[in-house]
Amino acid sequence: MNGLIELEREVISTGRCTSCGACTTFCPRMKKTRALPNAQTIRGLFRGERTRVNCDKCETCYNVCPASPSLDRRLLKEETIGDTIPLFLAGQITDERLHELSHDGGIATAITEYLLSKGERVAVTVEDRRYPLKTLHTTLRAPGEATRAAGTRYGTTPNTLSLREDPACFIGLGCHITAIRRAESKGLIKPPLLIGLFCMRNINYQNLLKLLGKKGVKREDVREIRIEENHVKIKRRGDPDSDLAVSLEEVRDLFRDECRFCPDFTAELADISIGSTGTPDGWSTIIIRTRRGRELIERLVENGAIRTTDTVNRDAIERLAKLKSQESEKPAAPTSPGREPLSP
Repeated sequence: MNGLIELEREVISTGRCTSCGACTTFCPRMKKTRALPNAQTIRGLFRGERTRVNCDKCETCYNVCPASPSLDRRLLKEETIGDTIPLFLAGQITDERLHELSHDGGIATAITEYLLSKGERVAVTVEDRRYPLKTLHTTLRAPGEATRAAGTRYGTTPNTLSLREDPACFIGLGCHITAIRRAESKGLIKPPLLIGLFCMRNINYQNLLKLLGKKGVKREDVREIRIEENHVKIKRRGDPDSDLAVSLEEVRDLFRDECRFCPDFTAELADISIGSTGTPDGWSTIIIRTRRGRELIERLVENGAIRTTDTVNRDAIERLAKLKSQESEKPAAPTSPGREPLSP
């Protein structure tokens, strides 16, 4: 089998590509290029006159892709994290300054701050300082840098490229985590600690700008965007009375097309999954799935970095997880191969 042909036919041409970066990260040919991986640049790398890559048919690109329709998620779980029983907790960062900057309980921020203080590297998503609301992948190194990644970011970024910098911890979405576990199952990587973030769907950056323009909101005035169960909340800087709540029906075009194929709401292959569903405002849901995930949370509690309780509304989490899984199984309308480049 020619992996590239299968990737083109089953993933790129069908609109499944999430721009996770896995193909570029692990392919021995593509990783030498500087282009950001997405549906169009991958085509360009293999077809373009100037940037053509000579495929050696190793099949790596297809074998690590999280969007492959042939992926057996149950088997992948057995091969990587095993048949574990997850532990559900509610958590909250104890640092009041970081809590103010963070989303809900700030657990991902607490993990980042703690590991940086120990001299470890953490791969995260941050906001592009040149373009408000646009996201970038980066690896943090210095203590105190956790504030750069604090808060929620919506946007597609090829986070797996950060694995080249050998981070001790990787924070990403379910698609990123799945790609890394696929690479692990093929013996391509010994993964860092994997922190997965709940994700119902992601946002198209260009369509977000159109929505803000329609609502008369400047992108630099937006403090936070939150996708709730029935609406999208746009929080502005300054006056909280100017916040907007837009129904999901009105913003249907805001979400990325490829997200409809993904069944993974809670990043179920991560060592630790974190989200806001199931816990009250100011707290985060923590799902511990592996021994090293449990050991990290225990260290954070012992060091006073976070506080936890076992009060979690698991029904709310399971309801959304089931909904996302069911939506991913619905037949999708054909997607044109000539799609907009996916914003980093």
